[in-house]
Amino acid sequence: MKRYICSEWISESAFDEGKVDQAVFNDDMSVLKLHGKGIFKSGMIKNLHHTFLLVTKGKVNFIARGENIVVHSPAYIEFIAFYRQICLNTDSEFEGYLLVTEQSLFQRIAEDTRSVFARCMYKYGQKPILSLDDCELGHLLPFIDILLNTINQKEHYFLHGVMKNTFIALHFEIWNIIFRKLKNDTGSDPVNRWNDVLSHFIYLMHTNCCRQHEVGWYADKLCVSPNTLSVKLKRVYGKSASQLINECIMEEAKIYLRNPSNSVQKVAEMLSFSDQAAFYKFFKRLSGVSPSEFQKDIKK
Repeated sequence: MKRYICSEWISESAFDEGKVDQAVFNDDMSVLKLHGKGIFKSGMIKNLHHTFLLVTKGKVNFIARGENIVVHSPAYIEFIAFYRQICLNTDSEFEGYLLVTEQSLFQRIAEDTRSVFARCMYKYGQKPILSLDDCELGHLLPFIDILLNTINQKEHYFLHGVMKNTFIALHFEIWNIIFRKLKNDTGSDPVNRWNDVLSHFIYLMHTNCCRQHEVGWYADKLCVSPNTLSVKLKRVYGKSASQLINECIMEEAKIYLRNPSNSVQKVAEMLSFSDQAAFYKFFKRLSGVSPSEFQKDIKK
């Protein structure tokens, strides 16, 4: 099979060769044009890279957070936090683009958007799926075409610059659509320092909650006091910093516990708990059932 994409990002055996219409990649980004039923294999999305799927035709379904989710085209799916390590199922009518970026590239781009969308970033993060209309899809596809054509050129003196700026423009266009759809529910916030701090907290929480459980660690990173951070978060999101962190840890715990190869002890270690007893106490306090009971319920 042709080596479509860096094996460190997505396994070379992740796709049926006949269902990949076009694929280009370099050290920063991979773009694949896909079609057909049953394209994806389990575990093809790696944790260390930012991945999204633009569905242009047909539908996709998968299970995340215990919910069976069906996404009809046109739509945009972003794989963050608990939307990783899932198995996507596509129907025979499916067509779409899979775009994978090196994480630091995405982080640099996210710096420019997080302050504008402080309120809706948390709401969107709970279910990072965006339904599109034909007009909105039409605004996104030209950027995909530019990325495909640029990365595919054998000689381009400004390859990185064109690729980066095109992806930035695509990212802004996506968030423009997200903001329009969510602003009525979340309110339109002026850009200010606290918008930036709170949205940075949400980003840090999703990327570090498996290793960092204490509010103080996040407050230090944001150069604010733990109490002030919690007060501001409660005012915007209705939840304190510790509540938000605990919810994020719980979502990660449920992901790992759904994998039958993971023991409760292993999950406790993966989530940086001091021991299995501490994880047991935490999980039962927040969910009402023990980790082992949760695993048993899944098997039923």
